[in-house]
Order: sequence, then C-alpha cells, then structure tokens
Amino acid sequence: MVNPRGLGIAAGLMAFAVGACGGDDFGAAASQAQVDSLCDAICDNSVACDDPPPVRSECIDSCQAGISPEMLAAGAIDQLVECVGDLACTDDDQACVDALPEQDYVADVIAACTAYNARCEGEEDCADPDFQTNLRLFSEAYLNAINACYTDAACPTVDGSPLDDCTAAVGDDFS
Repeated sequence: MVNPRGLGIAAGLMAFAVGACGGDDFGAAASQAQVDSLCDAICDNSVACDDPPPVRSECIDSCQAGISPEMLAAGAIDQLVECVGDLACTDDDQACVDALPEQDYVADVIAACTAYNARCEGEEDCADPDFQTNLRLFSEAYLNAINACYTDAACPTVDGSPLDDCTAAVGDDFS
C-alpha cells in the first residue's frame, strides 16, 4: 500500500470553508467531490515531494479508501485542500490540520470524553493536543453521535467496552 508523506492527513481522517473563522456550515458533511479534491491535493504534493514519488493512481486509491464524506466537515476539507495545495516539500502537513478553526461541537466531545474518563476511570486520551486538533476534521453530525457515546456508554467491563461498541456502531452508520 502506498503511504505518501501527505497521506498523514488522510490517515487522520480515517482514525477517529476556506475562511479561517469557519462558518455556519463548517461542520456540515463533506461531499465526495470535496474528498476527491483533498486526495488530489495530497497526492499532487506527494508526487512532487516524495522520493521516490508514489504512483498517483495508487495514492488516490489509498487516500480514498475508507474515507466516508459524511464523517468529515465540509469546511475543514475545503480549508485543507487549499492548505495542502500551498505546502512546500519541506512543510509538515499536520500544520494544515492545526490551522483549522476550533468549533463548539468539538469542545463538547472533548468535555464528554473528559467526563467519561472521570466517571469510568477511562484511559481515553482526551487531553492529547493531536486528538483535540484532529477532531476538527469531522462533521458536526458525526461528532454529535460520538459525543452521545461518551455521554451514554456504560463503563468497560471484563466483557468489553460499551464505548468501543458505540463508537464502532457510529462509524458503521457513517460509512
């Protein structure tokens, strides 16, 4: 599988608006065309910068694999396309994610995650800056569903983790 340098953004999109201030529709679900544009920008950068360069078609296929537009924030994708297109070969693509504006619905998920940890002695890494920043990639609807998992899931037992079950089900719903 091709793993171009710029695909770090795409990997972040699968793991859990051009204006910097976002907008009312920043968190709306992205379209397939927006995801395609992002993969084009990532792969154009990788072909130009990686040594050896990836095969562009394989890069595009790898980037698009498993990415559901409904999970992603349209405004974030638009901003990433512009940012990735402007990256120099020596730039870190994480800077594009770091530049995404904060959204209230992201703060709600972080608060719910923190409360879950306190309630369940959980080990979710809610305070990790990369976790918090990468949440900005996701649509409001997707994060509201994840928020409900943190809020409603019972604490883990020896039989498994209701939180993991819930977040997996949300992922299935949005794929």
